[in-house]
Amino acid sequence: MSEYIPYERTASLGGFFLSRWVTLSFTVVIICLSAHAETKLNMVFILADDMIRDTLGAYGSLDCKTPNIDRLAQEGIRFDTLYAAVAMCAQYRQELYSGRSPWRTRILSESSQSVAPEAAAKAVSLPCKIKI
Repeated sequence: MSEYIPYERTASLGGFFLSRWVTLSFTVVIICLSAHAETKLNMVFILADDMIRDTLGAYGSLDCKTPNIDRLAQEGIRFDTLYAAVAMCAQYRQELYSGRSPWRTRILSESSQSVAPEAAAKAVSLPCKIKI
């Protein structure tokens, strides 16, 4: 198990490039692994609101028992560093699914009215990008 090193917040432009880098590296890893796999890979995203990663047994917590998540983390690939530009559900999930910052997706509030129709029509999700 690797030692947890806190991630220092970067400037917003750095966060933009980091978000792109995480999405790109994730896509490249999945494509490379699937090229050598006999069957298609299963991917699991675990998203939970108001939960920090240190509450999982896979990261050393003794307070919460999470044996199934711990086993998935041990047998699979973990992406441990992620930068979220905003701490609100809709914007974060859109950022994760698209690899674009909320300023680029134009989803800037919790209201669905904030989605620009022309931006929503052009949006391509992460599952569409890595479909193999």
